[in-house]
Amino acid sequence: MNSKLTPEQRAKFEREEADGRAVALNYLRGKFLDVDEKVFRTDSSGYVHDEIIAWPAVFKAAVIENACRSCKGRTCKISQSRADDSRPVIKIAESPKGYKFLDVRWTFGFGCRFQPLSGEFGIMFRKSGLKNPHVNMTFKAYECSKSTPETRTAKLEAMNASAEQSDLVIAGKPGTGKTHLAVAIALKAMEHGRQATFRLVSTMLDEIQSTIRDGGDYDGLMRSFMTVPCLILDDLGHENMTAARASYLHQIVDYRHNANLQTIVTTNARNVEDLCRLVGSDFAMPIVSRLMKRGSWVTISNAEDFRTTKREVNSNAK
Repeated sequence: MNSKLTPEQRAKFEREEADGRAVALNYLRGKFLDVDEKVFRTDSSGYVHDEIIAWPAVFKAAVIENACRSCKGRTCKISQSRADDSRPVIKIAESPKGYKFLDVRWTFGFGCRFQPLSGEFGIMFRKSGLKNPHVNMTFKAYECSKSTPETRTAKLEAMNASAEQSDLVIAGKPGTGKTHLAVAIALKAMEHGRQATFRLVSTMLDEIQSTIRDGGDYDGLMRSFMTVPCLILDDLGHENMTAARASYLHQIVDYRHNANLQTIVTTNARNVEDLCRLVGSDFAMPIVSRLMKRGSWVTISNAEDFRTTKREVNSNAK
């Protein structure tokens, strides 16, 4: 493919680039009124450069902050139009040697409630097994364009489980937002200082077996799954459940049940009997019964594909 620009295209590109830099520079001047502009081009070692500024990041920060000032919490224009799940935070930092420089950090989050992955929350989040885009999966963000009684009930059940720290099995077809609600429970737990761990069931069992095979710290790994305050087990019933793997899962669920620790499970199973069939082995009923004793089961069967809906909403917002 020929990637050469015509003179007209190049001129337009250069105009847009110059306009973007002007917006970015005016943003820096307005944000740091008492700062010598030389600081904008100073690195952490004290050297001044002509082109050190990350202009696209500064321009994005300017656009976002302007949108937030215009929005004032009424409607989140950023959550409707963002191209990704990150935003730059621009500040003046000081190096250990005393040189002031422009520091650009990236944070992740949802709309007006961008949650910097720092402090206690950031430490817990990095330990949880969640990825940065998961920060967007809050209760507030669980919305379908065609809300049904089942999706509303599922959200309410998840919020109740979060508040009461009780167990919950969220069942339903793929794409109905089961994982979203489970992650929302994990995020809420960490917001309140309770560590959460998120794992696909198949990934967790693979991790356990590989630890045994490689002579790793099996006891330590099992203890981490058994004792974490909030454990999210995603997609139960789709793993290769041998008797040995079912035994590991049973040990974890049984310990957590006896210790009154919160366990959240998502599954495509239609009901308890179907889940027992999918899990198989002699441990299926003990596993499911322990999950049900401290919590409840909610099914989302009558809902449009949640992931498709989100893609359509984001596409229409652009």
